[in-house]
Amino acid sequence: MVDCPKSYIPDPELGVDFDRTAAILGPFGSNDLSTIRYGKCPIDSAFYSDDDVNTLGKCATSIMDQYVAGQFMWTFRNELESRWSYVQAYDAGWIKRGGPRESTEFLQ
Repeated sequence: MVDCPKSYIPDPELGVDFDRTAAILGPFGSNDLSTIRYGKCPIDSAFYSDDDVNTLGKCATSIMDQYVAGQFMWTFRNELESRWSYVQAYDAGWIKRGGPRESTEFLQ
């Protein structure tokens, strides 16, 4: 567990913080392992190695390249787990494309 990030929106009316003294905050699903507790957010960096993340990235891009015409990455910036950041994953080679029909250029 790490300190949850503060809002990066400078307007205090829009960038409202949550109750960091609350014992537990949602959203709640089938378990409470990913819930905020007393202003702390869970992370998984201690569980997955860089090799695990590399394998996951290669599997995901392989499947997407084979079955989907385009790809979409929804965690371009990730305050809690920098290794789930698109830029860091690309720079580490975890999601670089390199098949015969793909470009190896970074496209924005």
